[in-house]
Amino acid sequence: MPRSKAERGYELLNGASPAVVKAADIELSASSSTADAFRIIARSCLAQIVGNEAGVEAGNPDALHQMRIGLRRLRAATSLFSEIVAGSETNTVKSELKWITRELSPARDLDVYLLAAWIEAGAWSRAQDEARRANQERSIEQHAAEQLARRRKKIVKKVKAFDRLDDAQRHKLRIAVKKFRYAAEFVASVFATKRAKNRRLASVEAAKRVQDCLGALNDIDVHEKISLEVLDEQNAASPKLLRDRAFAAGLVAGQQEAQSANLIAGAAAALDDFQAVKPFWK
Repeated sequence: MPRSKAERGYELLNGASPAVVKAADIELSASSSTADAFRIIARSCLAQIVGNEAGVEAGNPDALHQMRIGLRRLRAATSLFSEIVAGSETNTVKSELKWITRELSPARDLDVYLLAAWIEAGAWSRAQDEARRANQERSIEQHAAEQLARRRKKIVKKVKAFDRLDDAQRHKLRIAVKKFRYAAEFVASVFATKRAKNRRLASVEAAKRVQDCLGALNDIDVHEKISLEVLDEQNAASPKLLRDRAFAAGLVAGQQEAQSANLIAGAAAALDDFQAVKPFWK
């Protein structure tokens, strides 16, 4: 449960560091309605966000990291349940979450009441459309199976074409993999047999490797762009200094090229492993 401001104040008064709150396990019943499952998952995400507020205010980098994870998880949950929560109010919440994630700092105030009200009694929960109400009332088991299958298919489709993907396409693939991972973690308790658990862990482990390799590739791409910008800005420097820096940049570029090749190979191998794992929701 999120702590009150008074409780956080006593923590600081007593010299205690605010707790760092990580994502908690989510317990869902396979027969739960999709709408109820969304609320349970979204509450867990919100608890992680709010639980780290005091730590962020105190300048704790671990709390900041966990709050960002909580925000990303809530955005992923909104995507997973997009069919039932769609609407103008949800679009506003999504924009707020994206803005908070981008601008997050101790000076930012989270509108917790707005988020909580949207989760518990937002306009999405009072849908007049019969088809949307039916989607909200069907079991989370059915909804999760359909969504996971769709997300897996999107990732597997990229396996054969992976070596032809450009930086932007690899970035989109990394986001797709991340959304699959969060979705798999959200509904883990719905598919609770030993076989399902083993398959889920194997697919999530492979997905994590893909995500890590693609994330490192993105970092290299950013570093290369920064290096080129620095060299461009130094055209007015002395010729010798410029040559020395260009030589150093060339060495770094060579190392990064080799590293990129290894990361691309690692991502391709992880994608093959991901594809080889049978769906855990069947």
